[in-house]
Amino acid sequence: EILENLSLEIMRTKESIENNFSTKINFVYLIGGLTLANGFLDNLSSKLPNLSLNIYNPLDGFIKTEDKIENKKIGSVLVHAIGSCLKFLLS
Repeated sequence: EILENLSLEIMRTKESIENNFSTKINFVYLIGGLTLANGFLDNLSSKLPNLSLNIYNPLDGFIKTEDKIENKKIGSVLVHAIGSCLKFLLS
């Protein structure tokens, strides 16, 4: 199952970072189209009960937006556009 594999990978990465950097991770930000799929965040959260999962909106801090799902969808799509522009500008 995809969610099972993803949750295991998140936990492995979390534990590795915590052990290597002597820090504690309490939350994870997710981004991308799949994070906006109906039930995705709830189902993944149920597999990671000790970790707070949040959807990251790359527009936060740059553009004043309300915390609505429509704005998170726009932000998620813009990540690819911003990344492409930066790659072009920096190459």
